[in-house]
Amino acid sequence: MSSTVNKPVQFRQSKGLRQLQSAIGEEGMAFLEVALASPQRLLPHTRTSQWAVRTPKGSIRSRASWRSADRRVINLAIAIVGKNDQFMISADLERMSAADGVAQIARTLDPREFDICQRVTSKVGRVLRPTKQRSGVESLKAIQAHFDEHIVAAHLRSFLGLGLDLGRVFVELRQLAEQSYENKSITYGLLIQAPTNVDDRANEHLKFPSDFFDKKRYRALSDGFRTAFEITSDGRLMGLRDLRPEQQTRRAHHYYPEWCEFLAEASVNGACGISLTRQGDILFFEGGSLRFTYRVGRWQYWNHRHICDLFINRARAQHVSPQHLGRVVRGIYRVALNASFRRGGALFVLLRNRNSLRKMVVLGDAIGDSGREKVHEAFDQTLSGQLIHNMPLVLATELSSLDGGVVFDNRGRLLAYGAVLKTSRSFNSSEGSRTKAAISASHFGIAVKVSSDGDIGLWEEGKPFLEL
Repeated sequence: MSSTVNKPVQFRQSKGLRQLQSAIGEEGMAFLEVALASPQRLLPHTRTSQWAVRTPKGSIRSRASWRSADRRVINLAIAIVGKNDQFMISADLERMSAADGVAQIARTLDPREFDICQRVTSKVGRVLRPTKQRSGVESLKAIQAHFDEHIVAAHLRSFLGLGLDLGRVFVELRQLAEQSYENKSITYGLLIQAPTNVDDRANEHLKFPSDFFDKKRYRALSDGFRTAFEITSDGRLMGLRDLRPEQQTRRAHHYYPEWCEFLAEASVNGACGISLTRQGDILFFEGGSLRFTYRVGRWQYWNHRHICDLFINRARAQHVSPQHLGRVVRGIYRVALNASFRRGGALFVLLRNRNSLRKMVVLGDAIGDSGREKVHEAFDQTLSGQLIHNMPLVLATELSSLDGGVVFDNRGRLLAYGAVLKTSRSFNSSEGSRTKAAISASHFGIAVKVSSDGDIGLWEEGKPFLEL
């Protein structure tokens, strides 16, 4: 799990904070710290200021609100009310930006990011009470364990107008991930149609999830890749759907792992898709793209547009050609996303200056180097001059699976693959070889590191600036 996810909640030290700690006790503070970190876990492309604690007089309530009309900052305010005392906990949330230059400009937050923040503040305020008023309330530890999942399920159900109990579906899928069918991990797929797309095929007597997850044969009938159960927005069965289209319909601004493209591309025109993978990941598709994931015990919202925006602005500061900038960045991001869900690990480097290649790639590992083995030269002939944004996604992903790094110049041209990257000798011995290579390479451009557990980290000047 990335350091962004593990970053502890920061409180401003104050008398109010000390009074809050006394009022809600250790269990209450443990729950509060997990809950307050929820926005940054779910929205890793954002950052939250320190949390301030006040003891106001008069009526207070939990809410999220815009700081100003430009919608670049959301104020999160959580009211904890007891019989004799009350507390207001607040912080500001905004999208991440760079330290300087064009990339420093704050970015507008979208309605669903606001909705997620609103649900976090409301839920914490409803659940948490001073210890004297907490009797009869569901165990805070039980709520804490699946806090983010409750937020995601409630957000999706409301935002998409679904009658289906997504919370129950997610619970069932997580349980399904622990089971097997004929000694194989189970994969599963659902395609949920918008109310306007429902026809008379809908069966009034069979509904998800209660009528299907209890029957073993139906647990393995769909695979989530080529087939999926097609259901209505309130859970009525429409049938088993072959997801493969008659014609390829991939759209330029859709983002998803290539192996689930059929389900992703079917999740358009108000429909949404859910896939359970063999690794136990839950993927949620909407609008043709991957929107939410559950993996390694963590839920996350994928705002692809802003992630690419951050990447592009960092690249712009490093003089990447504006003509090719967007296509280059999106090309690298697509391959990184693909590698992430393959769980194989990868390392990509986008050089700011092609002349830096010799400073970081061992001689003989770059395309066209003298002394290359004959088999490498044969592959070089087919790969020389390839641009990342024109390269087939499967080919680029396979290149990234080789030991070593994949290096591009600032126009997206492939310079090296499976390359040994030079690293500094001053590293902490606890760092893995891929992390050491990413840190060293990031002094010559932007390094994108995909770990073996799927985390994506973007590095610049020896430091990560975004972790997904």
